[in-house]
Amino acid sequence: MSYFTEDGALEVYEGFLRHKGRQDSQNFEQQPRNIILTGFGLFAGVDYNVSGALAESLGYKSVHSDTQSVTFKNGTLKETDCGVRVIDRKITLNDLDYNLRVLLLDVLWDFSGAVLSYEMQKLNPLAVLMMGRGNDSKVIFEAGALNIATDSAGYCSNGEISKINIPTDTLMFSKKPLELDMSWNNKKAADAFTSKMKNKGFEVYTPKVARDENTYVCNNISYMALLTAFNIPFTAANKKISLTPNLKIKPQVGFLHIPKNISFDSDNLEPWVCGIERVLASMV
Repeated sequence: MSYFTEDGALEVYEGFLRHKGRQDSQNFEQQPRNIILTGFGLFAGVDYNVSGALAESLGYKSVHSDTQSVTFKNGTLKETDCGVRVIDRKITLNDLDYNLRVLLLDVLWDFSGAVLSYEMQKLNPLAVLMMGRGNDSKVIFEAGALNIATDSAGYCSNGEISKINIPTDTLMFSKKPLELDMSWNNKKAADAFTSKMKNKGFEVYTPKVARDENTYVCNNISYMALLTAFNIPFTAANKKISLTPNLKIKPQVGFLHIPKNISFDSDNLEPWVCGIERVLASMV
């Protein structure tokens, strides 16, 4: 994004540099079958973010756990995480083994998208599935992202508003397309998900185009992930971050909004985690 207060841009830039300086727990860079899954941390006064809880719970699920229970993880980041927690594991999908990198991210404009773009460039993933907390009872398999920002602030790891992480313009990236289409087949992903989640009392929605009401950080990270997937160079944080993607393969990229009224417990967590695994399997 090219429009921030100077303090806000500097905060994003410094956080991005801290992430780049980290040592990976697993070296997935030269391996052929990589997947990235993201979820968000606290915001808007919630006790936990359903997207982060799902991502972290899947990240710590045993490799072969079809007959085992899934332990609930709330996906909440700590101040020591510096805006990102990375979880690496192996996952078996369609009878093939893949490397899964889970990124738990602060709800911050440009920061989460820059971190994801950086990880995509390192891993050259086959699939990138982003998740966020929705505003209604629908499970939404997004169709695209808009080059538009709403003037709402981001949130720190503790769930408090970041008063300096707020767009000052409705255009996110100058001289870039107004809309980018997701590269996944959202209908195929939705069908895979509902095969595991029938009769759970919620509606599944697969829009055909990017939704006008989706212009918060979920849209911001989606747009930056798609720029990366399509190898389109861009800058972020008032041009303090320059990203020049050169992916060898075009990944399947999608975004899934989870209903805000879902509460996870020992009875319903495992079907949701397995449903996300089905979505990943449909993307590779």
